[in-house]
Amino acid sequence: MTDNEVNEVQDLGDKYIVLRNDRFAIIAPTIEFPSDDVKQMFLDAIVDDAVVIRLQDSFAADALFGYANSIQMAIKILDKAGLNEVTEGLKRTADYFAAKAEEALSVTTKLPD
Repeated sequence: MTDNEVNEVQDLGDKYIVLRNDRFAIIAPTIEFPSDDVKQMFLDAIVDDAVVIRLQDSFAADALFGYANSIQMAIKILDKAGLNEVTEGLKRTADYFAAKAEEALSVTTKLPD
């Protein structure tokens, strides 16, 4: 991967903020919004269909490699079908998850809780 590609992959990691729900529930009532519009923007930004795999999870590397490989397989199929314009973003996503899988291999792991 070139330095530019690495930067693009790292940028994907800045897309979401993940907070523990039990701790956020303690903080949330203390948040003061400057306006109802800002409060609504905040509420609209909540993602309720996400799944979190922590790098410290004993199964993280395998799960992330599997996800990256699934995307790579889709890329191969799309390329064979002549849909190359669709695959560029998918390549960055696959590279991001493969990089996270590699990172998970170097983390001290524990069973998920």
